[in-house]
Amino acid sequence: MGSIDSDAHVIETPQTWAYMDETDRKYAPMQVTQTEGPESRGLHGNVAKEYWMIDNRVHTRDRNLGYNTTETARDIRHFDGRLAHWCVLLIDVQVLYPAWLPRPYTDVSAGDGSVASTYYP
Repeated sequence: MGSIDSDAHVIETPQTWAYMDETDRKYAPMQVTQTEGPESRGLHGNVAKEYWMIDNRVHTRDRNLGYNTTETARDIRHFDGRLAHWCVLLIDVQVLYPAWLPRPYTDVSAGDGSVASTYYP
């Protein structure tokens, strides 16, 4: 018998924000990469260099990635790879959570609502 994975996370990509309404694009997170300066380490010892900038604030992007899972399995752009990974783990249903939406990211609720609308149309 299979199982329900109720703690699955979607790793956002720049394509995630392509689904925002045109009027809300001003709130779309912008991906930025650190090219110099002191290194920041992720939770798994990786060097964290990828960030999201939203409303002039910088938020880590690659700090909490599970490196025991391939990019194909954790990235929603590659649904076939993710589905194949479910089969290996005997998962029948997966409840997906945005990796970074549990807290506010802008100074205005309209901005947070715009970003959230990408997930909940």
